[in-house]
Amino acid sequence: TWTPWEVAIGETYVAGNTRLWYAEPVFGEGRYVQYRIFFRAGTGGLSPSVRNVRIWHGDTRPGPSANDLMTTRADAFGTSSIITRAQWGANESWMTSPPEYRTVRTLVIHHTVTSDGGVDPAAIVRAIYRYHAVDLGWGDIGYNFLIDHAGRVYEGRFGGPGVVGHHAGSPYNHGSIGIGLIGNLDVNGVPPAMFDSAANLIAYESRVWNLNPVGTTYFIDRWIATVFGHRDVSSTACPGR
Repeated sequence: TWTPWEVAIGETYVAGNTRLWYAEPVFGEGRYVQYRIFFRAGTGGLSPSVRNVRIWHGDTRPGPSANDLMTTRADAFGTSSIITRAQWGANESWMTSPPEYRTVRTLVIHHTVTSDGGVDPAAIVRAIYRYHAVDLGWGDIGYNFLIDHAGRVYEGRFGGPGVVGHHAGSPYNHGSIGIGLIGNLDVNGVPPAMFDSAANLIAYESRVWNLNPVGTTYFIDRWIATVFGHRDVSSTACPGR
């Protein structure tokens, strides 16, 4: 039995004379997948065309289960509360991007536009890592941290404090921490445990980097809130409603 259709949300990249469109991962279990494409005429009635469709399937269930990993506590947050890459099962052979560092001045909130992972969000973290590092060619996961619906906080980008991620678009990756909330927050609310962990992570990083989390700062080319949403610097709906 086919599951209901899911909208594949993605972005367009230009490579030479070709436009490449990458969809965010769609999660589920099954033997078959089908896709459907809707076309709209371009300027002057020009008809778009598709030259190639590539679908990658991977099983990221094997590995540590989220239920076996620690849960962040709102009353005792610190680095010991963060699930490391080794703990969530990062395949370090996919990590090909050398760490780059900047002093942190802002924190950027995202949503991953994926399933919330159900009983095993760690599998979602591994899938996002594979998608970013290998399929998009970024050489690593884009977010510095990820947070699931139970409030577990996962280490994202390899390299430790101050490492530059790939989450807000150039040049706003440099000097910012990207926090990815696992799920589609355009259609779902923020679970209380996720909200609390995000607040505590922001407070912790603000202490580390001497930031005012409720203030503003001049960042790259504009004055902006110290903690802002991805859409504040890019043409996107992220982190959702």
